[in-house]
Amino acid sequence: MSGRATVTPAQAAAEHRVRQLLDAGDLDLPDPGCGETRARFTALHRLAATEDLSVARLVEAHCDAAAIAHEAGRSLPPGAFAGVWASKFRGSGIIARPDGDGWRLTGTLRFCSGAPMLDVALVDARIDGGIGEHQLFLVPLGDGGVHVDTDSWASAGLAATATGGVDLDVRVDDAAPIGASGYYLDRPGFWHGAVGVAACWAGGAEGVHAAALRTARDDDPHAVANIGRSSAACWAMTAVLDQAADEIDRHPERPAMPMALTVRHLLAANCRDVIDAVQRATGPGPFAFDRDFAQRVADVRLYIEQHHHEADLAEIGRAALA
Repeated sequence: MSGRATVTPAQAAAEHRVRQLLDAGDLDLPDPGCGETRARFTALHRLAATEDLSVARLVEAHCDAAAIAHEAGRSLPPGAFAGVWASKFRGSGIIARPDGDGWRLTGTLRFCSGAPMLDVALVDARIDGGIGEHQLFLVPLGDGGVHVDTDSWASAGLAATATGGVDLDVRVDDAAPIGASGYYLDRPGFWHGAVGVAACWAGGAEGVHAAALRTARDDDPHAVANIGRSSAACWAMTAVLDQAADEIDRHPERPAMPMALTVRHLLAANCRDVIDAVQRATGPGPFAFDRDFAQRVADVRLYIEQHHHEADLAEIGRAALA
């Protein structure tokens, strides 16, 4: 990769752990909608509860990339660490132009998780001259033409994901397109993948809850009540994920946007409830003085901002009124 950004020790550790899991076969999860979606969501949930949440964020993106490729009848290169880069933040994006028997991809993307770590990325690009047409491409990142900037990331939350901006000027061959034009957003699995992201939110919050169990005082009735509140929120998130998984497996081709947005709304709200309850149960101590705990809380708070609040609720409402 040209222009490879310098990684921090925490980012290097996250990459090392993801590659360990990848090499061990632990990231070979069932695809959503194939009858084992509970197993997929449970694996993501548990990993996010027990691993560094930046590791879980990178794993989820890799597993999503694999499922996206499989849904199109393709696969990732063997052993490759992959991600999905499709953000349109503040008008950024990639333009795809025919170039001989291949394509030239140029432009800037923001919110590219694992930018200096990945071997390949699935990149959503607008087709030059097409009227709103988009095409997904499998882009190798080690052949030059890729400039990474992670210096603009200011938040402590998810800092170990090495998320940043990427400037692309690469040529890919005619095997690089994945699916037909519009495939990335139009396929049923897009919304199934959105629930997988929420499974990681839930796991991150469950990790906060688990840490609180080690520090909360059992002789303080208010602390005990808030541990109960946090426990109930964790149980609810697991129940919602299980129901969503079963619905996806029963109707894998059914449009899933209302269900996925409902799941994400419920899980984001419960993640916030866990953090609030834990803070009331433990006081400021672990938030201020426990580095790992404070990092996890920061990670969860930023991660759930992938939920679009009232915009998502409006979509749920429109579906209910239709």
